[in-house]
Amino acid sequence: MVTGSKHDYFSIASYYWPCTAQCNSSIEPFNCSEWCQPQNNFCNYSAEYFAGGTHGQWDGWEGCTLRGDLAVPTHCNLTTGLPWVPHDGYSVYAAEQTAWVRYLDRDTVDDLWEAVVPLTLAWWVTNDAKYLERSAFLFRYFFLSPATAMTPNLDFAQTLPGCHDGTGFQKGWAETVDFARFTYGLSCIQLLEYGDEHAEVWTASDRAGMRTWVSAFLDWWLHSLHGAEARKKSNNEGTAYTNTALAMALYLQNSSLAQEIAMQDGKKHIEVQIAADGRLPQEDDEPGPASFGYHLGDLWLLLIMARGCNMTGAFDAFNWHSPTNASASIRTALDWLAPYCSQSGVKRWPYDKVEAPQICPCMELYRIASLSFDNNKTYEKIAEAAPDGFASVYDFGLGMKAWTHLVYGLPLMNTSSDLKTGD
Repeated sequence: MVTGSKHDYFSIASYYWPCTAQCNSSIEPFNCSEWCQPQNNFCNYSAEYFAGGTHGQWDGWEGCTLRGDLAVPTHCNLTTGLPWVPHDGYSVYAAEQTAWVRYLDRDTVDDLWEAVVPLTLAWWVTNDAKYLERSAFLFRYFFLSPATAMTPNLDFAQTLPGCHDGTGFQKGWAETVDFARFTYGLSCIQLLEYGDEHAEVWTASDRAGMRTWVSAFLDWWLHSLHGAEARKKSNNEGTAYTNTALAMALYLQNSSLAQEIAMQDGKKHIEVQIAADGRLPQEDDEPGPASFGYHLGDLWLLLIMARGCNMTGAFDAFNWHSPTNASASIRTALDWLAPYCSQSGVKRWPYDKVEAPQICPCMELYRIASLSFDNNKTYEKIAEAAPDGFASVYDFGLGMKAWTHLVYGLPLMNTSSDLKTGD
């Protein structure tokens, strides 16, 4: 139940739409060919899943049924558009007909990352204090100021309208994905703390308050019902969960917890997600029009996760092979994707149609891979061959080439030891 507090984070499930919604390629940036598809039923949770009473149930998604000129699911209220139903791969946040969802907290927190990352890097490069001050202000406003600070949980993230407990909303099924880019925020805070060594802008009080907030958030992340469910996922959502957990534990300098997460979760993701040939079956078999994006995004997360695992000293995640699937490794997955990360390769992607701009994040992926494998020249060549473009999830609006050259030209961003010593 939503508490009514303005401090509670609140968002709508990313790939859920009113059951009356139609895919309109004339006004939306979508290929509508897979809009109507069988889906898992994420709404019909058991009452036991949510502590505290009986919850309303919906009998489930039964595909699209033609009603006149509308293709709507059965059990759909044509007046209210409830319940909202899944159209995997079609983001409700990118659509004009549901533009109001952008005023919820998902876009707000994305705007935060897309502000503080360029601001912090601008300060680091120019040493102009105005960038540092603005970045510190935004962190303070979102996490620390009593009047505006977010409650340190995601109890009301990724909600499903119409699947409810009497309030009109039921808890979402992928709450933690909204904070997948919190890792960037923590990196920025570490840069602020390192560079502002006298705590003149990002003060001692700010530092203590942020650690208190992150500590409470990490406790929710690991021990809440929804955090525990997210931890079980063995796809891109699970990888993002593990990355964020690792980043928080490292930020709090809780080395034993970081090592535990690396050993328990890091190894699991490599073992379960990567096939013997290097494919990522759970992403490649994802229904919808965006399997390449899912695949590349999850491999990027797996690579970042491996770097985090190595920072803990728990095991060498770059070279670890599963005892049950000896061929599967981070390197195998990188080698499998490599042929598709060029203008010619994209045309051969076997799962769905891919446009060249979708592959520009390969530039960052293989630049990180090169650094991770002792400046591997093969991966460096793949990075150089990838086309430039804009992918805001990765490059924060700076453009892929500019972002990659800027960030990976900064030694401070490469390893935890660099962060501590400034070498």
